[in-house]
Amino acid sequence: MTDPGPWVRVAKAGGGVAVLTVVAVVLFGLAAAGSGIATVSSVQAAPATGASTPASDAAAEGAAPHEVGQEDAPAAPDPGFAIALLAVCFLTAIAVAPTVVWSRWRGMRAALALAALVYGETTVLAQLETLVYLPQVSRTFVARIFLFGAMWSVPLALTAVWLLGWARSPAAARATPLRSMGWSWWGSRVGAVAILHVLVYYLAGYYLAWKNPVLRSFYGGTDPGSFLRQLRSIAETTPWMYPYQLAQGVFWALLVVVLARMLVGSRLRVAVTAAVFLAIVGPCQLLLPNPLMPTDVRLTHLVETAVSRFVFGFAAVWLLLPAARSRVAGSP
Repeated sequence: MTDPGPWVRVAKAGGGVAVLTVVAVVLFGLAAAGSGIATVSSVQAAPATGASTPASDAAAEGAAPHEVGQEDAPAAPDPGFAIALLAVCFLTAIAVAPTVVWSRWRGMRAALALAALVYGETTVLAQLETLVYLPQVSRTFVARIFLFGAMWSVPLALTAVWLLGWARSPAAARATPLRSMGWSWWGSRVGAVAILHVLVYYLAGYYLAWKNPVLRSFYGGTDPGSFLRQLRSIAETTPWMYPYQLAQGVFWALLVVVLARMLVGSRLRVAVTAAVFLAIVGPCQLLLPNPLMPTDVRLTHLVETAVSRFVFGFAAVWLLLPAARSRVAGSP
C-alpha cells in the first residue's frame, strides 16, 4: 500500500496530539506541586539593568524574568493562565508530533532524546540565562525550576513516544544509521553553528526586540542607533558576553545535532522539522501570563525568540547535514 505521506500521517495522529495535550497539562500541575516552586521566593527586586548593556539585556530574550516567575502563576485562580497553559501544551504537542513520527529511533532511545531536547531548551538554556542576567533571583528557586523541568519533560517525552509511536513513518522504520562523518567534521560544524547562534541571537535581539520602545523602557536602556554600535557597546562594557553566548551556541548546536541524527528524510524536511520544534517548544512558554513582565514586553520576546529560533534551527541543520545525506527507501 502506498504511503499517504508524512503530513497526512501527522494529521492522522491528531487524536494522539489531543491526548498528549491533556497529559501535558496534568503533568505541568503535578510537576509544579512536586517541585515546590510555588513555596519559595523567586525574585526580590525588579530585573537588574546595570549588570549588562541594553544590547545584552535585549539579546537575553527577556525570557529569563518570565521563566523565573511563570510557575508561580498556577497557584492563582487565573482563567487567563489556564487558557495560556492549554495553548502552550497544545503547541508543544504539535511540535513534538513530527519529531516522533519521523524519528529513526524508537522506544526508550527516542523518548530519552526527546526529553533531552525539551528539557535542554525549556529549562537548561533558559535558566542559564537567568543565572547570568538575574543574579538577585533565589538560587533555591532556580534549582526547583530545574527539578520542575525534569519532572515535566521526561514523562512528557515518554508519553509522546508511546502515544504517537503507532503513527511512525514507514520510511523512519526502515531507516539505516547515518554515515559517520568523523570527529573533526562534526567539531567544525558545531563550531560554525555556535557562531551562527551568536549572530542570530544578537540580530533578533536588536531588530525584533530592542527596537520596541516599550521594551527599552522596561529594561531602562536606549537604542544606540545601529546594530554595529550595539555590538561595540557590548564589547566595551561586557566583553565576557561574547564568549558566554558562544558557549551557549555550542549547547544549542548539540541539541540540533540530536535532532539532525534523530530525524529521517530529506535535508529540507529535517531542517524544517527541527526549526519548527525549536521555534515552538521554548518560545511558546512566553504565552503564560507573568507578573514580572508586562504583556507587551512578553509578546515582543515571544515574536523575537520564535523567529530567531526558526531561522537558527533551519540554518543549523543545513550546516550540520551533508548535502548528499544518506536516504532510505520511501523517504522523499
